[in-house]
Amino acid sequence: TCLVEDFTKAEDWDGSYRYETTNVAVITMPNGDPTTAESEVPLTVVKPVLDVTKEADQPVYQIGDTATFTITVTQTTPDATAHNVVVTDPIPERFAYQKDATVTLSMAEEEPSEETTEGEAATEESAAEDSTAETATTEAETESAGSGGNDADRYRISYDKDSATLTVTIDQLVYNETATIIFTCKARSIGKDYVYDTTNIVTASADNADPVDAPADVSIVRPELGIEKTASKDQVKAGKDVDFQIVVDETREGAIAKNVVITDTLPEGQHLKGNVKVTLSNDADYTTDVNGQTITVTVSYLAYGDTATIDYTVTIDESCDDVTLKNIVTATADHADKVQADAEIYVPDPPPATDGYDKTGDFLGRYLWLIIALGVVVIICGGYGLYNRNRRAATARHYVPRHSASNKYVPRHSAPHKRTYKNR
Repeated sequence: TCLVEDFTKAEDWDGSYRYETTNVAVITMPNGDPTTAESEVPLTVVKPVLDVTKEADQPVYQIGDTATFTITVTQTTPDATAHNVVVTDPIPERFAYQKDATVTLSMAEEEPSEETTEGEAATEESAAEDSTAETATTEAETESAGSGGNDADRYRISYDKDSATLTVTIDQLVYNETATIIFTCKARSIGKDYVYDTTNIVTASADNADPVDAPADVSIVRPELGIEKTASKDQVKAGKDVDFQIVVDETREGAIAKNVVITDTLPEGQHLKGNVKVTLSNDADYTTDVNGQTITVTVSYLAYGDTATIDYTVTIDESCDDVTLKNIVTATADHADKVQADAEIYVPDPPPATDGYDKTGDFLGRYLWLIIALGVVVIICGGYGLYNRNRRAATARHYVPRHSASNKYVPRHSAPHKRTYKNR
C-alpha cells in the first residue's frame, strides 16, 4: 500500500486537480538472463474541490425582521469525492439564530449527448439500452456511497450558543453533488445606532479538500422620523381662526417606520374647528382620534421618503389677550426615537373702543377713501366758484351801459366794431 500525497502542495504543481502517471515494475531473472519483463500500470490521482456560496433573501432588514440565509456547497472535481465535509457559519452579532436549519443533498443533472446521426437507429437503440444500464448502476453506486439513500443519516447540524456558530457536517460529497443549507435569523436591536453593516463569512472544508469561504453582506437599519409644524399666521386676534399643518416623514434610507403615532395636544385658548384632514403619500392604513384637546393620528408604516400630512383649523378664544400660544406635536414609531415640533402664535390686546365705532383703526381704514373723495370735491367746487367771481368782476370793469334805461352795455373804451353786449 502507498499513501497518496497531496500533489497540489508540490512546488511544480501545474494548477490541475488531476495527476496522471505510470507505475512501472521491472523483473530481472535470478539466473542472470539479461531479458527483463516490465509491467506498466497507469495511475490517476484526483483532488476534490469545494465551491461554496451564501445568499441572504434581502440586503437590508428592519429590526424584528426574519432573515433567510441559503448556503450551497458543491464538489466540482470529476471522479473525486470529498470526505467529511464541514460547513461553519458564525452568525452575525445582531442576528439571532432561530434553530431551524435544514439540509438538502442533490445531484446536478448532466446534459444529454447530442451526438446522433441519421442511419444509425440500431446503434442508437443499443446505446440507449447501455446508457440505461449504466445510469442504473451509477445511481446504485451513488446511493451506496451515501447512506443507503437516507439523507438524514448523512449530515449532522449543531449550534454553539457561546460562539453563535452554526456547524453542518456531511459525510461526503461526490462529483456534482450539492448540499443546500437553509436557516433563518431574527434581526435584533442595534441600540442607538441607525445602521448596522456586517459581512457574514461561511467556510467549507473537507479532510481531502482545501477550505473555501464565501461572504454575504447584510445590514440592519433603524427608522429615523422627521417632523415639522407650521401655522398660517404668527399673530391673530382673539375670536379669529388659524390653520395648522403637520408633516411627518421617514428620513433614513432603507428604513421603514412602523406603527407611527402622531400626537398633538392643543393649548388652552385654542379650540378645534371642523375635522382633521390626513393625507398620505403611500397606501398605508391610518386612524384619527380626537379626545378633548388631543388629536392622535396613527399610520401603519412610513417607508423612506413617505410623508404623512395633517391639516386642521383652530379658533382663538375671545378671552385671550396679550398671550403667546404654543402648539407642540410629537411622533413615535417602533424602534424609533421620539421627535417633536412646535408652532407659536401671538394674540395681542384688543385696542380701546371709540364712540360710534368699535375701533378707531377700523374707522379710518374703512372710510379714509370717502374722506379723501369729499375733500377733492370741495376743492374743485371752491376753485370753480372763485373762477366765476373773478370773471364777473373783470366784465364790470371793461363794460358800461350805453343808455341808463337799456340793458345793453358798450365797452368803456371805444372799439372799431361798435359791437354791443348784453348784460351777462
